Amino acid sequence: MSVTTLPQLHGSLATVSYWQTFFAKSGNRVYPYSLGCMVRTTGAATPVLTHGVGQFANNDYFMACSVNAYGQFIPDTSRVAQATTVDADDLVYSPNLSLVAGEYLLNLEVDTGGLVPVYDGSVVSLKTDPIGTAVNANKYLTTALNGLFRAWTQTGLVLVDLLVTDSSGVPLIVLPQWPLGAEIA
Repeated sequence: MSVTTLPQLHGSLATVSYWQTFFAKSGNRVYPYSLGCMVRTTGAATPVLTHGVGQFANNDYFMACSVNAYGQFIPDTSRVAQATTVDADDLVYSPNLSLVAGEYLLNLEVDTGGLVPVYDGSVVSLKTDPIGTAVNANKYLTTALNGLFRAWTQTGLVLVDLLVTDSSGVPLIVLPQWPLGAEIA
């Protein structure tokens, strides 16, 4: 009987950039999500024109992330909405939010907290062992010393967005388009 080893998701938040080493400590949570998208037009009305609609589906929730001086995306928990219609590059959502071109929309998927996210909506299935017998029910990875994290997935190589929170679940940063199922350190 042969044993198949699954692709591994692991890395270190300390290796992303000098600025992000601020977040590279043990106890942070790393949530993998399906891809979100960039805002293409500035405005406060729906629909918003985006650079593609990522992997949004109708009724998914999203959180707007502003760009800081370092070019990193900072989640804004006061700007959460629900996608009501996903069509080409248009995203119709409710309630209306003020969005700025260049911001990132983190796809929270089917979060049970709705407009007050609890970060449990990810459809990315993580395993805690390389054979894939143990499911990570938390929907997040906990960082070890120096921000290290790892898990396994059965999906092969896919791109995901990573939401990094502190140990209490307070969002710190979004790292878009990370390869899941491949070494990312």
